[in-house]
Amino acid sequence: MALRTCPRCSNDRVYDVRRGKCRCARCKYEWIPNRLPLHLKEQEWRHLLRPFLEEKSGKVISDETGIHRQRILRALTVLRMVMGRDVPQVLEGKVKVDARYSTGKASRRFPASTDPAGKHRTGTAHPPIYGIWYSQGKVWASLMREPEANHFLSLLQEGAASDDRAAVDADSDYSGIAYNGRFYRMNNTTITEDRNAYATDDGLYNFGNYLTKRLAPRRGLRRDRLPLYLAECVWRFNHRDAPVPRQEEKLLDLLHRY
Repeated sequence: MALRTCPRCSNDRVYDVRRGKCRCARCKYEWIPNRLPLHLKEQEWRHLLRPFLEEKSGKVISDETGIHRQRILRALTVLRMVMGRDVPQVLEGKVKVDARYSTGKASRRFPASTDPAGKHRTGTAHPPIYGIWYSQGKVWASLMREPEANHFLSLLQEGAASDDRAAVDADSDYSGIAYNGRFYRMNNTTITEDRNAYATDDGLYNFGNYLTKRLAPRRGLRRDRLPLYLAECVWRFNHRDAPVPRQEEKLLDLLHRY
């Protein structure tokens, strides 16, 4: 069945145009119904989804599927992008979604910023800071950008100098923060490092611990690629209890809407 809602803005007013395409009446985006990204057939996507979900490397996936490694690497980038659009229903309207995931293209680099000396540079000098939202067992996370990252970095440094506790803005809506291999829990007034290694039933702590450990081995990863791997971490955690076949079908549905 052809997709009759716009994959870009979710508008259901679409009409047929030339060459078998559909066009959205609102944003004028055109797409071919049921055509999957990168000109890969559905069977090819199914073949690479299983080893991807088993966390095999791109080279291993290429060897198992017979698809060129460069196409596999592009396919994995697309998968992480569609994962970055799959916001849990309980968190819709509450979280910040990176605009790059809604445009169909990943930005190559972060916007340039200016240091105190007036020189332009890309990214930040400190390790990445991740803001985390949590509700009803579901999570979302985003990579903070300046000046928000600098603001929370100063709060974390203040907490390190005063028994790991610092005051936060009353309007901060994060549930927690992950920074430099550590997880910090937030409430309406304070931010505190959480070292409770035995909170196995605490979903927020479990995700913070999972995130810091999973991204720690990727210290050499370019900062402009971090949001993609962050989206993968979030999606895998939110679907951790689903069997692999159900995860495959969910990803295929997201790919159809890419």
